[in-house]
Amino acid sequence: MPLNFELAGKMYESDTIEISGESIAAYAAASRIDNPRHEVGPEQVPSLIYPVVIGLPMTVAVSSDPELGVDNPLMIVHGEQDMIFHRPMRPGETLVFTPLLESVEDKGKGATYVSKVTATTSDGEVVNEQITVKRCGEDKHARERHDGSRFCIDCGTQLIK
Repeated sequence: MPLNFELAGKMYESDTIEISGESIAAYAAASRIDNPRHEVGPEQVPSLIYPVVIGLPMTVAVSSDPELGVDNPLMIVHGEQDMIFHRPMRPGETLVFTPLLESVEDKGKGATYVSKVTATTSDGEVVNEQITVKRCGEDKHARERHDGSRFCIDCGTQLIK
C-alpha cells in the first residue's frame, strides 16, 4: 500500500512528562557515559541523546498510524535523524512532547516521510526538536522481493503477499 501523501501536517496527541534527575542519571549509566554532569545534583544536564528516550515512542506512534499506510511499522529503520537543541532539559521541569507528521513526499521511485517531535515548556518555549526521515525506493523493493523478503526493512511495505 503506498503512503498517504494527504496526511502530511497531521499532529498527534501530546504527552506531558516530568524530567527527573534520576532518569537522566540512569540513562547515562546504562549508556556507559561517564560524565559527572549527568549525575543528580544542582548542575545536572542530560546527555545529548537523552531526549530520544522520550521521543522515540512518539516517532513510532507516527509510523504506526494506519492512515499513513505503512504495512509493517515494526520493520522500519530511519534514514536520518536530526536534533535541534534550543536549550538543555532541566531536571524537575515538566515538558510537553508533541509528535507531527511533517511531510510525506513522492520521490519518483520511492517515498519519504518526516516525523518531528517537539518538546516545549507549558509556556510554549521550545526546548528541543527531534526530526526523523524515513525513506524507501522501488528499486530497493525489487531487490528485496528478489531476495525473498516479505517486508521492506526501511519502510515496512509488504513486498510478497
